[in-house]
Amino acid sequence: MFSRLFKKDSHIDLWNSMASIKNFENSFNWINFYRDSKIMCWDNENLIEEFSKRELKKIISEGDQGTNTNFRLINEPGEVTWIILEDKNFSDLISTTFTVFNALSQLININAVMGILFNFNIENSESSSFLNNNYDYYLVFNQKPLGYYPLVYENGHRQPISELEIMDLALKQNLYINKNQDNWFGVEDIPN
Repeated sequence: MFSRLFKKDSHIDLWNSMASIKNFENSFNWINFYRDSKIMCWDNENLIEEFSKRELKKIISEGDQGTNTNFRLINEPGEVTWIILEDKNFSDLISTTFTVFNALSQLININAVMGILFNFNIENSESSSFLNNNYDYYLVFNQKPLGYYPLVYENGHRQPISELEIMDLALKQNLYINKNQDNWFGVEDIPN
């Protein structure tokens, strides 16, 4: 439905970049992604919340008839609304996240989505010296600049060495990474 709204090349680049997370997810048996994505939206006029309540279920079901993706909204005080997508099938989750991202960008505002967070955990970190199974691990996807970056927290404090180690692992697995660390922004109050 929304593919016709993009130039062909930019649409394909965006999809290839976002979908590259599947390579990373399949590469390590000690990294496990949660089966949700957290879409962080700029919503200073409450458009995202209204749009989501009215249209999101239809957009998700029209995007892929076989998906079992559910969603919920978290409206933070201020100007941020989170759309949490949940699906046990990781490929379907990525596809639906892409569809919702496109819908928000095209039908609300091209800058509506501030970032998309994919949370994962580390089961066994013997392979990597700076990774700890007690940390909170995320890959954050942005459109501008295009790509993922790692975000790692321990008790609310960023862990830059672990972020660099995740970046090294991700690059080896062809995850589309934003290598410019000036664009690796922290995210406060990430919902569960």
